[in-house]
Amino acid sequence: MRKIYLLFTLAAGLAGCVTEDQPATGEKLSSSNSDELVDAVIVDEGEPMWDGCGWVMYVDSVRYKPLDLPDNFKVNGLGIKVSYAAHGTDYLCGLAALPMPEIEILSIKKD
Repeated sequence: MRKIYLLFTLAAGLAGCVTEDQPATGEKLSSSNSDELVDAVIVDEGEPMWDGCGWVMYVDSVRYKPLDLPDNFKVNGLGIKVSYAAHGTDYLCGLAALPMPEIEILSIKKD
């Protein structure tokens, strides 16, 4: 029983937030044109140090991790218009550690 507990504790510890160099796995990896702004919503999914994912962006119900979100856009539930490009890596966070494509913001404005 002690080995099972130790194994579970080790697995939970390894499930912390990390970045992996691998192709991003979202349905939509970039806005089709760098001048095109798409609708998105900024969401605070909790502190990464407590198994949250930090600030994320939803575009058509697909979740992305912006690498360079300006502080004045860090408002939970904020509607924005954004142009972005895939960074080529996935961000892993939370207990499930599901991959979330990292993106670079090319242009952003409040909706």
